[in-house]
Amino acid sequence: MRILSTHIPNENIQDRFVWSESKNGGLNVIGVYAFYLDQKGSLVNSQDARKLWSKFWSSDIIPKWKLFTWRLLNNALATNNNLQKRQILIQESCYLCRKDNKTESYLFRDCNISSRVWACSTLGINVGPSSQIPIGEWIRNFLLLFWKEDGIKSDRAKDYVATLSAIWIHRNNIVFRNQKEHPTTILKHKEELMRELEQGAKIKENVYNSHASKSKQANENTGSNSTWPRDLCIILVDRAWKRYNKQFPRSRIGWAAYMNNIKIFEGSDRTLSISPLQTEAQAMYRGLSEATNKGIRQVQIHSDNADLVRAINNKDQPFDISSLDQDIKAICSKFSLCKIRKVSRTEVIPAHNLAVAARQGSIVT
Repeated sequence: MRILSTHIPNENIQDRFVWSESKNGGLNVIGVYAFYLDQKGSLVNSQDARKLWSKFWSSDIIPKWKLFTWRLLNNALATNNNLQKRQILIQESCYLCRKDNKTESYLFRDCNISSRVWACSTLGINVGPSSQIPIGEWIRNFLLLFWKEDGIKSDRAKDYVATLSAIWIHRNNIVFRNQKEHPTTILKHKEELMRELEQGAKIKENVYNSHASKSKQANENTGSNSTWPRDLCIILVDRAWKRYNKQFPRSRIGWAAYMNNIKIFEGSDRTLSISPLQTEAQAMYRGLSEATNKGIRQVQIHSDNADLVRAINNKDQPFDISSLDQDIKAICSKFSLCKIRKVSRTEVIPAHNLAVAARQGSIVT
């Protein structure tokens, strides 16, 4: 499939060696390591962890909570267990219930006090059936569940992390400040943390609204001077790519060109490709080629694929579009003006509809 989908460049360019398993064709230790993990079947767990952290760092949980949770999941907190491993003299029993257990699972979940905190919280979690699950897996499962059901801005995920943080604060007050707090103060600590989160969200929203207002005013002030040249051709490109199985993905492309708000040409086609990125690049190439054949001198490509726009403007390109990139740049050099812009999905709907219709069997030539 990779051989069939390889674009044979029209330009006379020097061949080069590339590492096909990397995004930019370059060979690096991380790429080789991931390749061998994949061969051994060990990459799945690594990819699952990457998905978790990708969602975690993009969530709107406040940074210090993220850092705390990251340290907890990576066994990097100064818990009794970790301190003892470093031969630091500490109390061997749990600081909350005074029982002889110093593991992270016991402190944050299985301790008699912690389990009651979880049961009394707004989440109402019964930790009993989970006692055999490692604490890291237990935390990951709940976070992924909340994000799946509520979205990346899940209030339950924030409440969950706040409860973990409140237990840790309560434990540290006992250890380092010699405070004899009642266990109910854990819930008070959590309420304080949630108020802190709300205040931070309000400040963030005010700053965002302020910047948005300034940006809108700036656009209004410069709007009269930001008109495009009259003869500029806007080419919309998009792809409809779906992998039905590993060997034979279905890829279709569509492009539509407008000048002075009038459609001047459009087209769609079937293609052979190994990735959505390569399919979008083929749509861009076909749109530019047709514009050249029609003698158009000024063009601007609109694509909703940020990765493609970024790759075209960079020196190194992903393996699957390296040859296409050379031809696209060569065609662009023939125009007196050629720009490639990242736009929203709604702005390329005409091209998207053409690609979808092509996937359903209707090809525009």
